[in-house]
Amino acid sequence: MKTNNRRHRRHQWHHRPVLLHEVIEYLEVKRGKKYIDATLGFGGHAREILSKGGNLLGIDRDSENLAKVAESFDQFEQNNWKLVQGNFAKIKTIVKVAKFDRASGILLDLGISSWQLDESKRGFGHRISDSSEEKLDMRMDLDQEVTAEDVVNKYSEAELYYVISRYGELREAKRIAREIVKTRPMKTTADLVAAVSNVNRSGSTLARLFQALRIEVNQELEALKFGLEGALELLEKDGRLAVISFHSLEDRLVKQKFMSWERANKIEHVTRQPVTASKVELKENLRAKSAKLRVVRKK
Repeated sequence: MKTNNRRHRRHQWHHRPVLLHEVIEYLEVKRGKKYIDATLGFGGHAREILSKGGNLLGIDRDSENLAKVAESFDQFEQNNWKLVQGNFAKIKTIVKVAKFDRASGILLDLGISSWQLDESKRGFGHRISDSSEEKLDMRMDLDQEVTAEDVVNKYSEAELYYVISRYGELREAKRIAREIVKTRPMKTTADLVAAVSNVNRSGSTLARLFQALRIEVNQELEALKFGLEGALELLEKDGRLAVISFHSLEDRLVKQKFMSWERANKIEHVTRQPVTASKVELKENLRAKSAKLRVVRKK
């Protein structure tokens, strides 16, 4: 048991919640109020909400994440928090089943955790070494059937082109799709990297390709559309919704949704422009570089 606790503390140290101070400030966390962290990850934001006296419902697709976070929440009053496995696309159903009712604040942190990238062994990361070759999985929820291996080996060239160009925004999408089809079957991240290296071996190209496959496997943009609508309905009057995005596709979708709500007089912007990481945070956590926080208040 002691070994497990040490391992968990190591994961906590590696994963720094992005824009932590800003999220807590903009959510205006108050003692006794209800908050939903709909993308719990390793619970960095949630832990701070609980330390401020908030009551928390934590949701995450990844059962392994939930188990680790539950261990670390022992310090907090058990009646003040509840953790549920699920996709935030179904946030209304999850909240209803959990009997959590209306919330004063909801957070959607759309980033993939450091643990998932570096240690989950699910093939999320594109950096390959002899010791890090992983299966083409990329599932956030291990109960779902479709994996990245299914996508790269079963999709047609046209389907692959759509996924890579749409979700990776890569100019070389057509050439990459053709190379994948020519090279497959593929089993591991190393297989995919080797194939794509024939087209472009830059780190940014690989990162965008892996992003595209991950978005397709987990249907992330569709989940975000449903999750945003559900979150707005669950907020009480004057409740706040905070969303942290990490790439242009997510941020564009969030921005457009917030603008449509504003035109319908459903919300007002708390942050008219996205909030980004400070120089101090960037020195400690380079993965915060692409993070953009947008916050609205429900009317």
